[in-house]
Order: sequence, then C-alpha cells, then structure tokens
Amino acid sequence: MQALVRDITYLGVISSSEVSALQESVDFLVNPRFASSDYVTYSFPSKMIEYSKIGKPIIGYKLSPYPRELVDAMLIPKDESSGALVQCLLEATQLDEERRNELSRNARLFFEKYTGQAYFSAEISQLITDTFK
Repeated sequence: MQALVRDITYLGVISSSEVSALQESVDFLVNPRFASSDYVTYSFPSKMIEYSKIGKPIIGYKLSPYPRELVDAMLIPKDESSGALVQCLLEATQLDEERRNELSRNARLFFEKYTGQAYFSAEISQLITDTFK
C-alpha cells in the first residue's frame, strides 16, 4: 500500500485545463461517491459523464441511476468501506492491458450513447409525448 500512497498527490485548486491534462495522463479515474447516500437516488454525478468522455477505466461505487453501459466501464469496490476502495485501487493497478482497454472502450461507448444529439432528441420527444397524452 505504501507504493500506492506515494503515487497520490493532492494538488489543491487548479484550473480546468490543468485538470483535463491530468485526467488524460492517468491510468484510471476515481469517483468515491457512496451509493448509500440519500441524495444519490435523485442525482447523476456530472463527473461520470466527464470521466466517460475521457475514456479511462473508472473506479467508483455503483449508484442506482447508473445505466448498465456505465457500470461496464467501472471497477466497483465490494462494499463502501475505505478498505474495499483501497483494495479496488490496488487491483486496478494490476489490470492487464486487455482489461484496461475493455473498460476504456466501455466508457467511450457509454459517453457516445448517452450524450449525443440522437439520445437527447429521443428523450425530449418522449417527454413531450408523455406530457400531452
């Protein structure tokens, strides 16, 4: 675990361009939001859209609003303990290239499916249809 701790650096507040450059350079991205939080039922972290656009493997807890395609891009700790998150981080460092590529591909597929014009057009169309039935 000491090696893992040495590889984590707190940078404080940095610009969005610096964040983007750093996100591109890492092996995986982490969103440690707990699934057991009450507000999770009604929210979808925009960070996950950003992470999927980058196309890196994502480490985080499975939240109820996540579609299957996003979960397929994630490494999910076995529970919400800090030990499980650390274990998941350690396992992520041992992923072979094929598995990393699969997770990265799944992240990009999620982004393409759920952020494109066709998706939002269909959602808006369905909303209008449902509203005026």
